[in-house]
Amino acid sequence: IRIRRDEPSAVFIPVFCLQCIEHFCYDACPEEAIYYDSGLSIYRVDSKKCTGCGACEDACAYKGIFVDGVCARKCDLCDGRPVCVEVCVPKALRWTHVSEEERKACVTHQLDVLRDFKNAAEI
Repeated sequence: IRIRRDEPSAVFIPVFCLQCIEHFCYDACPEEAIYYDSGLSIYRVDSKKCTGCGACEDACAYKGIFVDGVCARKCDLCDGRPVCVEVCVPKALRWTHVSEEERKACVTHQLDVLRDFKNAAEI
């Protein structure tokens, strides 16, 4: 998870992979370095195949994947035990299973938040 902040409103926005239905990052990867992990039901990055070209980053409307200079990075749910959830003191994050309808609503909401704060700086 990366955090963006909007200075005028003092709002902090978590930015993370939403595991969207469209999976534009997967479709955009010329090296086929993004693959589906059926065990966790998520898309992951194979760092051995990734060349860091940035096509996935450009394709992601939610900014949930980024290139760190060498390889694309995105949330991999810490192999099914998300550390961010465990260490979040105010318990603002939680790991739960949701219906497809709830997941779609979450993705829509996250995109709306990102649009509202498109100029927020990454911290």
